Amino acid sequence: MKWPKCLLVVIFLIFLVGCTDIKEIENVNYATAIGIDYKDGKYHAFVQMLDFGKVAKQETSSPEPPKIYVFKGEGKTVSDAFFKAYRTAQNRIFWAHVTAIVLTESTIEKGFEDVFDILTRYHEFRMTPWIYGTKESPSDIFSTPGFFNNPYSGTLLHNPEDIFKQDSQIRPVKLFEFAKEYFEPYYTTQLPVLKINTKNWNENGKETKKLEIDGAFYTNNGDYKGFYGMKEIAGDRWINDTQRVLLDLSDGNYGDTIVVKKPSRRFELINSKTGAELKLTVTAEATIENLSRNQNKEVKALQSEAEKNIKKEIESYYELGKKENIDFLNLGHTLYRNYHNKWVQLTYNGKTYLVVDLLQLKEISVNIKIKNSGSLKDQKLDIKDIM
Repeated sequence: MKWPKCLLVVIFLIFLVGCTDIKEIENVNYATAIGIDYKDGKYHAFVQMLDFGKVAKQETSSPEPPKIYVFKGEGKTVSDAFFKAYRTAQNRIFWAHVTAIVLTESTIEKGFEDVFDILTRYHEFRMTPWIYGTKESPSDIFSTPGFFNNPYSGTLLHNPEDIFKQDSQIRPVKLFEFAKEYFEPYYTTQLPVLKINTKNWNENGKETKKLEIDGAFYTNNGDYKGFYGMKEIAGDRWINDTQRVLLDLSDGNYGDTIVVKKPSRRFELINSKTGAELKLTVTAEATIENLSRNQNKEVKALQSEAEKNIKKEIESYYELGKKENIDFLNLGHTLYRNYHNKWVQLTYNGKTYLVVDLLQLKEISVNIKIKNSGSLKDQKLDIKDIM
């Protein structure tokens, strides 16, 4: 009965040989972010690599921060530019850990199609990284540090979701979400734009750089529509997947503020005789963040002020879209998806024209209910008890 023993030896040798091509962790370069710029007729590729050994040892008393390496190369195509990284990488580059993609304004103007093509052809790239635009160099974006020597999960670049849950301004978007919207017919896409802030933070008395969202790039049907700053597009937070927003009711003076949570929105067609008139309804709950000492306002008055301010921001956003010929509110897409027959009537040569007298946002209804006065007493507020 020697066969079972011989069989075990053969199986052991097979598995032993099969493991010989496994790389040690220290012999692999892990790309964590990639950037693409288009300049002078060439693509410029950027790759961020982090020292994961140092990142993993943060719980120890290591005095040195993790090192950040940034590659820069150029080529006639996106793949050609990235391939140049292999020549000086010293070790194999592993792309599956990429969690952020940064595209410059010129790249968006050139077109997202070439970028998406290369990202979906190579099997190590995933569809889940966060994607951003920028007006700055991706190299500078990648070199901007986080807090407490944590350049990976401690930066807005790799972890925007937690900040968005606290202060929802522009919705962070993943690659698959942006691609879905970019290639969706008659849909206006929004790409958050990263900027380096050098004013608000200091480290041991010295100014330090930190990332922030500065506005957004917009595209429609593959055409670049431009960049718009945070103040210009403030109304966007009421029609997107907002989590939590601080709303100032004091017209710039120190006074009343509330926190609005998870507003819901709904578009509906209210008149289609001559064109298409839509109604937008926004509903949300809120809590009181601050009340001015020299005023004694009732809850109903605060709710009314909040509703007026939100309606004003949406109207301003809509009017900016009409002025710039950009469908910020995606009224055309709403018509295309939900009222297709009407959309066909307003379509000429495959395009829906947002003419004021044909397709317009006719009515905005905002309903805000203040639920409590804060976390200290957590006192529930009912208008009936106060009036």
